[in-house]
Amino acid sequence: MSDHKGIEEFKTILKFAASEEKISQTYNVPPNMLIPLFLSIKYGGDWSIKDEENFSVAVKDRETVYNSETKEGISCETIYLLVNPRIVEKEGRVHRIEKCGSSAERKLVQRSYNVKAVFDKGLIAKIDPEKKTIKIGKLNEEKIEFKGSMAFSLEHEIEHVSSEAEAAGKPIWDFNYIFEEE
Repeated sequence: MSDHKGIEEFKTILKFAASEEKISQTYNVPPNMLIPLFLSIKYGGDWSIKDEENFSVAVKDRETVYNSETKEGISCETIYLLVNPRIVEKEGRVHRIEKCGSSAERKLVQRSYNVKAVFDKGLIAKIDPEKKTIKIGKLNEEKIEFKGSMAFSLEHEIEHVSSEAEAAGKPIWDFNYIFEEE
């Protein structure tokens, strides 16, 4: 019985992988530039990759809709894949704590609150956990604007692929604990 279950799971994985290959063909995006999208879908988070000619970033947004009468809700995710994005406008400054995968601890950094970026190609993936679907489409505009956490994420991921240096920031141990009186 367990062998049959394993075979069925393997078939499901192969079907999923074939769909991923179809994305590259349908939207004319080099397969390696889709890696951040697939990592974001499979493991969550924001991702980036760079090769000799191109780079791409995937940034994820999440929206939860909750019905207080039925006491049920759904958290859907939207992932933006941008190939060769370039930030053309920044606005605002936000102090925030970030952790980069290669860093052992979080740091205090500054990010823009609002960014506008242009890109060569873009895809949008909408994940609906209730329907168990991932709807893929092409971004028709070649310019996009993100605010808040999406802007932070885009800046962070572009920083990864454009330089070897991590964001300059103060380590978390520069902070001071403040104890409230009882």
